Amino acid sequence: MTIKGRKYEVRGLSKHNGKLKATVKGILYDKSKKRLHVDTVDFYSARSKNFLIKGLCDLFGADESAIVQDVERLLELAEDYQRPEQIQDKEQMTTQDKKAALSFLKKPGHV
Repeated sequence: MTIKGRKYEVRGLSKHNGKLKATVKGILYDKSKKRLHVDTVDFYSARSKNFLIKGLCDLFGADESAIVQDVERLLELAEDYQRPEQIQDKEQMTTQDKKAALSFLKKPGHV
């Protein structure tokens, strides 16, 4: 995600036990150099988010309120994210659909 020249990458997202953890990388292209700030954050922990925000403010030289908004947007995206296997699981047949299909196949003349 890029917001006003501030680039972010989120990896290793995991949701469990009331936590939403990820590794967040802030990337700044400064002239010919690439500068990074990488941190593992629990988006549901104020302390964890505050450490991330401070590091990103230092990296980007941006106002804290702007970085707070960026992190809130990352949180929203992280909450909405579904791994591809989670999406695939939703497309599988329900138990009721399986029973109906098996019942249909067991009728005379369908096998």
